[in-house]
Amino acid sequence: MKHRVHQRAAIIAAAVLAAMLNPRSNLLVSGQDLEPQAADGSLDPSFGSGGKLTTDFSGRADFAHALAIQSDGRILLAGGRDAPGSAQNFALARYSPNGTLDNSYGSGGKVTTDFFGSGSASDALVVQTDGKAVAAGAALDSLGNGFWALARFNPDGSLDASFGSGGKVTTDLTSGAEAIAISPNAKLVVAGTTEDQKGEHFAICRFNPDGSLDTSFGAGGKVINSTIPGAADAIALQSDGKIVIGGSAVPDPAKPEKFALLRYNADGSPDTSFGTGGVAITDFFATGDSTVRGVAIQSDGKIVAAGIVQLGASVDSRDFGLARFNPDGTLDTSFSGGGLFAANSATGLDSERGRDTVALVHPLGTITTDFFGHADGATALAIQGDGKIVAVGGTHSSSSTDSDEFAIARYNPDGSLDSTFGSGGKQVTDFFGHLDEADAVAITPNGQIVTAGLAESGSVFATADFAMARYIVASGFTLGFDQPTITADRGTKVPIRVLVNRIGGFSGNVTVTPPDLSAIGVKVKPPDPISTTDTSIVVKLKIKGSATPGGHQLTFTGRDDAGTTHTASLILNIN
Repeated sequence: MKHRVHQRAAIIAAAVLAAMLNPRSNLLVSGQDLEPQAADGSLDPSFGSGGKLTTDFSGRADFAHALAIQSDGRILLAGGRDAPGSAQNFALARYSPNGTLDNSYGSGGKVTTDFFGSGSASDALVVQTDGKAVAAGAALDSLGNGFWALARFNPDGSLDASFGSGGKVTTDLTSGAEAIAISPNAKLVVAGTTEDQKGEHFAICRFNPDGSLDTSFGAGGKVINSTIPGAADAIALQSDGKIVIGGSAVPDPAKPEKFALLRYNADGSPDTSFGTGGVAITDFFATGDSTVRGVAIQSDGKIVAAGIVQLGASVDSRDFGLARFNPDGTLDTSFSGGGLFAANSATGLDSERGRDTVALVHPLGTITTDFFGHADGATALAIQGDGKIVAVGGTHSSSSTDSDEFAIARYNPDGSLDSTFGSGGKQVTDFFGHLDEADAVAITPNGQIVTAGLAESGSVFATADFAMARYIVASGFTLGFDQPTITADRGTKVPIRVLVNRIGGFSGNVTVTPPDLSAIGVKVKPPDPISTTDTSIVVKLKIKGSATPGGHQLTFTGRDDAGTTHTASLILNIN
């Protein structure tokens, strides 16, 4: 696929540098630190050094591509390290909640893993409920052949010998694994790209907990979409087991890449009820390439995708692009940033940015965000407990080569920028005045925003290190669950842990009210509201033999002493 330099040769430093002008690469970013302020989005001074930190592995290029927060609040990063005199390796680092390296993990908080001795890097990361972490990416063998690569690590950072061969798994798909998720039955679902003589294709693999391919999925554990050329970068699992992957597609080889979502049933077959034959594509009326880099599922089943959209001929017209889709794959027209957009116009063209200055138009259901009038792009996405959407990536703040920085934008549920966050809904962070790049985001249990990527301490890529920043979010609470879907048989009892996510240091009392489930033959114990200053409560469901089988949505309500109310829902499947 044209402009597709984010292939697995990109694990070589030279290819990383070549990716700087590619909208599918890890976008290189920029700007100025905003002064700390009361608004959400200020750097958290209790984290690292003034809210930021960097970690060096090898004295050469190190870069984080993925981020996960453990249940105990410790933070795990995964990416690659380029050691002097040797090929790149998988690289992981673990930090305490305050940003210091966790010396109980690996060697001084760091772990590196080699596959074939010819180069490897991790692009995705997930932490299992047992505390083990799985990193996924790509590896090259001695002949330069590319493979999808996975490694599983014990909680202390050692390779888990019960996974694959000595803790590692390789699969003969080229280009590389880009995203990973865990299904409710503990199987690993991995999305990425593979290439043959016909071009690049979306691909998914599902692995059993021991690392073997799950032969009940697709063809021998693999699904390769050969109907439309494309490349995957993101994955999300729905509560019903369906798989959503995002990336870029090229329906017409004479036209640019387009924002694309594909949905599959739990067995790997295309979900033809979604979009057109299982594919939903939108182009933002853009004249350049567009790609999805992050996907998240809202509690109402709607799908949010974020990425990079090039609206005109110039790379300076690249912006954050977000789109929200209904469960059937149609664009959600209520997601419009609070505005309506007219038909595309060819008047008032800005020659520098190659875009219409009279009206930046795009379909209802999509929005774009510009930072400084130069190249911007979102690379990751998260949804807060209150429904606000956080997109991170990069911005180029000026024409200077070294003006690339971390960038964040926060949106209200209707797609409008959240004016309570940063400066008008946007925040930028510089590390050393050189190239910085954000590639991952996560929300901590108390609601703070953590981003990770790389930062150069000098003007060359060899000086890049793991980089991370944490941002303050105002105090409050949300509700959640450690298991969003529960399956139980009639005549049994099951516990439900309701998580009270405390945001910004909030420590007040929260009263949680469970739903009345008598109509479906389920008794809740205790049935009355429970007040707590803790981070969770547990209720038990007694499922009678006469309970109504099927899926049921259970909604819990939380209320603090000031009267603020939040709800959260899970699915109970009764057999």
